[in-house]
Amino acid sequence: MTHAGISENFIKSVCSEVIEGASALFLMTSDAIGDRVEDSMKQF
Repeated sequence: MTHAGISENFIKSVCSEVIEGASALFLMTSDAIGDRVEDSMKQF
């Protein structure tokens, strides 16, 4: 994910927080649709 601009430190930080059997989702969006994506993902 570092090729997409997500730092190795951030990835390690998230990995340490996600418990076994759970998952994390990284979304890259433009500012134009960021609010809509955030609203859509609140149910999860």
